[in-house]
Amino acid sequence: MNSKDEAPQGISRSAITLLAAAAFLSYVLLLGPAVWLHDSSPVLVQRAIEIIYAPMAWLHKNAPVAVVDAYVDLWRR
Repeated sequence: MNSKDEAPQGISRSAITLLAAAAFLSYVLLLGPAVWLHDSSPVLVQRAIEIIYAPMAWLHKNAPVAVVDAYVDLWRR
């Protein structure tokens, strides 16, 4: 069977990779607004944000560079 006769197999590998990269980038870039929301929300919302962003909190504590601090400070001004 040649490629013209084959039915589409669904989402291609490159589309999945692009989607995963976009999701990761969105997660990282939304840290700033999440910090702002955390600082101005009730306790229940604060706890949810802390759970969702637990990996970023770990990175903040263990990374040798203060990149996370610099980005978060932009949203706390």
